[in-house]
Amino acid sequence: MNNTTTSKRNSRIDILRTLSMFMIVTCHFIYHGIRNVTEGDTFPDLGFSASQTGEINFFLCQLLGYLTNIGPNLFIMITGYFLIKPRNFRYATQKALHLWLIIVFYSLTSLLAASLITNGKAFSYQELLDCIHPIWSRQYWFMSMYIPLLLLSPFLATGASALEKRDYQWLLLVLFILNFAISGIGYGAVFLGPVPLPFYIFVFLIGGYFQLYGCPVRYVKYGIYIYLFGYLALAAAVTIAQLHYLPSGTYPHIKGMANNNITLLMSVFVFAWVITLPKKETRLGQWAINISPYILAVYLIHDNPLIRPLLWNNLIRPRDYIQQPFLIPFCLATSIAVFVVCMGIEWLRATLSGFLSAHITKGHVK
Repeated sequence: MNNTTTSKRNSRIDILRTLSMFMIVTCHFIYHGIRNVTEGDTFPDLGFSASQTGEINFFLCQLLGYLTNIGPNLFIMITGYFLIKPRNFRYATQKALHLWLIIVFYSLTSLLAASLITNGKAFSYQELLDCIHPIWSRQYWFMSMYIPLLLLSPFLATGASALEKRDYQWLLLVLFILNFAISGIGYGAVFLGPVPLPFYIFVFLIGGYFQLYGCPVRYVKYGIYIYLFGYLALAAAVTIAQLHYLPSGTYPHIKGMANNNITLLMSVFVFAWVITLPKKETRLGQWAINISPYILAVYLIHDNPLIRPLLWNNLIRPRDYIQQPFLIPFCLATSIAVFVVCMGIEWLRATLSGFLSAHITKGHVK
């Protein structure tokens, strides 16, 4: 990428995009690897309360779970930030189709890999059908929302650009009221389904608002501290309640948090704080821009429903380290490793795809 293109691009947003995907991987370490949210509301005794080390690890895991849970919201805000400038529908369909083909590729590749690892146990014709229709089958809940959002983005951008700033603010307020919910209180519990597209349209428009109108520094300069210390206090309170005030016969478990309550507010604080930082070119920013095309595949690879249990339950096995003082360093190190490996796989796929495409095009020209 040339320097002219780079200088026009806000590299802080690309750094935040990279960080948001790393947050998602780390969040999955906590909620798939340790808590295993796919088990539902069954909370076995994981041994956190068996020792002081386990109790400290519980607090740190709870804190890390909260801190990283903003990853999906940040990713959508970044999408809105970049796509709020009106583009034609053809651009959106090409982008969505390209992403859909990548999803199908990784779905089929994951099915093949899982079938080989499990000696064919992972394969079924239903799984094959689900891989070919990954959005319909909701193999990836995030993609089942993200691709429709891409298709809607030209219309959302056109509508947002037609609004006056005050009307845009009123729209965001109405959407906030309709989407916000905490502990069953609020309209979010009424309007949101298993794939919360209306909520992420709202988050998309928040990112778009910051692109169109910015944000005064005085309003958000303490946003990062609210995020850090707010979650620190919440994690401490949850830890005390979980370790010392649970009813008899129940065991401590890491609490999750929906994307449309406190998580939403913290996401806005962090995003607004980042975009108000002074602009300057750095090597980190250039690196983030260079790897930006490969970031989304990190999610597609490591959170494939066939790969997920093999990764967390068979390979990494976080529950084996609950009583170890290095649990959190292990979490961060393995999250980095998963991130880098998945990004390397996507780089290889993109490189081979580009090579084959160029070779085929060259053959047609001849």
